[in-house]
Amino acid sequence: HHFNDDLMAYASYSTGFRSGGWDGRSNIANTIGPYEPETVKSTEIGFRSELLDNTMRLNVSAFYAKYEDKQVTVTVEVPNAPASTQNENAGEATMKGIEIELEAHPSDALTIRFMAGYLDSEYDEFLNFNDATGVYDDIKGQRNLTYAPETTLALGADYTFSVPGLDGEFLFTSHLKKTDEFYSYEIKDALPLDRERIDSHTTLDLALTYRKQLANDRAISIALSGDNILESDGRLLRVFLAGAYQFGDQEPGRTWKAQVRYDF
Repeated sequence: HHFNDDLMAYASYSTGFRSGGWDGRSNIANTIGPYEPETVKSTEIGFRSELLDNTMRLNVSAFYAKYEDKQVTVTVEVPNAPASTQNENAGEATMKGIEIELEAHPSDALTIRFMAGYLDSEYDEFLNFNDATGVYDDIKGQRNLTYAPETTLALGADYTFSVPGLDGEFLFTSHLKKTDEFYSYEIKDALPLDRERIDSHTTLDLALTYRKQLANDRAISIALSGDNILESDGRLLRVFLAGAYQFGDQEPGRTWKAQVRYDF
């Protein structure tokens, strides 16, 4: 609904699914499958706005999603064999939260961006068949919802300027992001040492670009940038646990780049 030219509100409801199947990579007969389709019912409300004579944009969204038979991939230890990766259904899960986006243009040269997100996610039920008892047990206390940080914050800015006596223009870009802790593996650490937890972290990217327009719509640009400059060695991005085995992926640490581009 458009209240006026600068303010719009909306509401939506949608359903979707991800197909089930079989796991041909498993080396355990009773985990080959099949596993069931995953379904989701999602509701979202929010508004979009242009403020202060179109120099500021503010968007807010709130959402609620209910999953049934959520599909997850786990790595398990197999006696006298390599660890096995298998798919299974997690039962019921709920994800709800709110997102805020703000973009401001205090001047023609400066743009400021801000983003905040809050996510509340949990398993409502995670049924697992117990071979010893012949019934399904609810093991949600032994499972993590992965890649679901509770809070995320981001702040960025672009600033364009020129230097007297030098043709062309400079663009300075910055992006700061803070991510709350999250889990990268579905099964809780049995020790427990929370080895599957990725700690909260902050990343900062900076770039300075010089661009000069040439004749006949040609242009040249030179860019110097630094990615993740607050982290010298790189942090763990993802962890897998499989009994006595543990695997981890590390993201690149501080990275400096120089780029030259010619448009013709």
